[in-house]
Amino acid sequence: MGVPKPNGQYRLVQDLRQINKLIEAPYPVVPNPYTILGQVPKNHSWFSVIDLKDAFFSIPLDLESQRLFAFEWEDPDTHYKAQYLWTVVPQGLTCAPEIFGSQLRRDLAPFLAKHPSCNIGQYCDDLLLSTETEAACKEQTIELLNYLGAQGYKVSKEKAQLVKQQVTFLGYHLCQGSRSQGKERIQVILDSPQP
Repeated sequence: MGVPKPNGQYRLVQDLRQINKLIEAPYPVVPNPYTILGQVPKNHSWFSVIDLKDAFFSIPLDLESQRLFAFEWEDPDTHYKAQYLWTVVPQGLTCAPEIFGSQLRRDLAPFLAKHPSCNIGQYCDDLLLSTETEAACKEQTIELLNYLGAQGYKVSKEKAQLVKQQVTFLGYHLCQGSRSQGKERIQVILDSPQP
């Protein structure tokens, strides 16, 4: 079924509760935003923020697993029924964030080995690239975008913040040696009822 997103597009969702009950999921490791932001070197003053679009859909399922995710869909207008199966990790799978995160870390390792002066922080499907100079940030951002594309990832053009001295990442405003709560986070705190 299609669920509307805030931008007017739809996200395809399948009810995977029965499958999720049968899966022995790995222990969820959710990165701590403070740790990620704390790993940005103080001398880095240029940033790019990259949001990977439809992230789970970039991770293929092996053939055996694809059969577990077969489903039937009926067109509400024509009542035509068809059977499909997922060939990529579907939204709603309980261990999808862990699968995606570990795969992206593996995929980024060769890029990071080739660019030791580049820092990349990863939070799920959001990446923060930081460098010392504008030239390095521009060069490494272009290389990273091309590398991600070659690995099968898609980037959200609308959410990209490329080669800037000030960016917002995970709701935090970043510039050289500084991070602060973004305006939206501050407003949420101000709008919260007092305990």
